[in-house]
Amino acid sequence: MPRKKLIRFLENQQRKNLIEPGKEFFGKLKGKWNELYFSNKGEIVLELGCGKAEYTTQLALKEPARNFIGVDVKGARLWFGSNYSEKLTILNTAFLRCPIYKLDEHFGKDEVTEIWIPFPDPFPLKEGRRLTSPFYIKKYLNILRKSGIIHFKTDDSILFEYSLNSFTECGFKAIKHSYDIHNSDISGPAREIITNYENYFIKKNRKICYGMFGI
Repeated sequence: MPRKKLIRFLENQQRKNLIEPGKEFFGKLKGKWNELYFSNKGEIVLELGCGKAEYTTQLALKEPARNFIGVDVKGARLWFGSNYSEKLTILNTAFLRCPIYKLDEHFGKDEVTEIWIPFPDPFPLKEGRRLTSPFYIKKYLNILRKSGIIHFKTDDSILFEYSLNSFTECGFKAIKHSYDIHNSDISGPAREIITNYENYFIKKNRKICYGMFGI
């Protein structure tokens, strides 16, 4: 294992804002995130497959009354958001290390208000592994409030078309959507917060698709 990655794993073990196997709160926060972790009643927003957690951290800075949790299976990725939050003392963030298919083991019914899914792997040959497949969308429905919202961004128009159909089939309505958000009238965080992946795609002249879906 590269030395830098090893150091990050060791730092992760010491961070209170990173919940992972072996730590005190892991597996014990379902339905109790606000009570046991955040100690407030703020709405909970998730960023799935968060990578460097640009949405988790930037939204947390913009909206201090809400609570933001970045979820990823890779500890080396979670280190970035955890480290950034610790350095800036962003208290309304947390980072959960777990597979996305186990979300309903960590969040209770109606516990989540909003979900962001930025630039997930399109899995061109494995539809069932897409984070916007019916299998995963049903997981989200288990934890989202009735008025819950899901935001989805991708540079892959085929994945976007597939996702529009998947959300509709699972009972969601497309509140807003665009096949080219940066040349649309859509404003707000979906357009303003640009991830590393997104910046790379923009430089390659790839159009960024965005959808906002409501139950």
